[in-house]
Amino acid sequence: MSHELRTPLNGILGFSELLKNQLKDESSHSMAAMIHSSGQRLHKTLDMLLDLSRIEANKQDLNMQTFDALTLVQDCVKLYLPLAIKQGLRLEYAPESAKMFLRTDAHLLQHMLNELISNAIKYTPKGSIIVSVARDDSSLLFSVADTGIGIATDKHSTAFEAFRQVSEGWGRAYEGTGLGLTIAMKYANLLGGEITLESEAGKGSTFTVILPATLLHSPIQAQDIADDTPSPEQTIMATRKFNLLLVDDDPACKLLVEKMLQEQADIQYAAAGKEALHMLEHRTYDAILLDINLVKGLNGTEVLCELRKLPAHRDTPVIALTAYAMVSDRENLLNMGFDAYISKPFDIKTLQDTVSAVCTGMSSGYSERPQ
Repeated sequence: MSHELRTPLNGILGFSELLKNQLKDESSHSMAAMIHSSGQRLHKTLDMLLDLSRIEANKQDLNMQTFDALTLVQDCVKLYLPLAIKQGLRLEYAPESAKMFLRTDAHLLQHMLNELISNAIKYTPKGSIIVSVARDDSSLLFSVADTGIGIATDKHSTAFEAFRQVSEGWGRAYEGTGLGLTIAMKYANLLGGEITLESEAGKGSTFTVILPATLLHSPIQAQDIADDTPSPEQTIMATRKFNLLLVDDDPACKLLVEKMLQEQADIQYAAAGKEALHMLEHRTYDAILLDINLVKGLNGTEVLCELRKLPAHRDTPVIALTAYAMVSDRENLLNMGFDAYISKPFDIKTLQDTVSAVCTGMSSGYSERPQ
């Protein structure tokens, strides 16, 4: 179901973004923006339903890594700062120290914080939101405190239940699925932690993610930091148009990629695996954009296997451009030998940045993570 919904969403979101950027007439621009906004809302709903399904089926993989927790929190705050300013709110970040290293799943922690900050903005008509990080002997505590509408004490027990909101029924005042806090709590539990709530109606709310602090010192050595200075060859590559082969049986995706990359690349197109392999026998490309679910003949992974047998394409970067967007799909495709991964629906910046990275050799194993 994820694949079948993401494929048409790719066309809806992609073309509406292009129209929104290109239309000068105010009325037409506004309608394109509304289509794009509605598509994004539908995309978010789809992702949340899939997240909940994956957790309940015990199929949520954990990617434990050590990182600076404060940098991650700062990135979350920066992401939502424009929205807070737009709504006349003050969004502040209050760390306890300069660095705090933590070993956990960074993606899940980021998801939880994004949900809490987003909710705080949503339910705060005026005032402020303060994001803070602290630690005790055994835990790191990530708190999001707001001056919003608050939650009545007798509603605390249902705050983390699926499909529940502060405002419910026909007269509900806020849109949304009511799944955000449910998923956040389940993620916290998977990581050995919890989320606590302090709130009163009309007096704001404070949600705190508490995670076990298994590592609080820096594991990073100076020699581990990669030199990202581009070579002269990479600089030359970045200043010319790239030659790309797109292999996809969806005409809408073909047109979308052409429009999004028209200033950046010259693109040839194949609708099936055998057709693509025939073209690859006769010329080389800077990179290949390869769909996985090709209806006729070979699928994308089989095409990858065959093209690696061609001497001229043993090292050609191949980007998986696919509506298979579960976490396991991404990791499996990268492990199979794809150089990068983009999930449908994708936006202009993600596509352009990924193509530029693989074609210039500036990134290895680039993976666009779904939002």
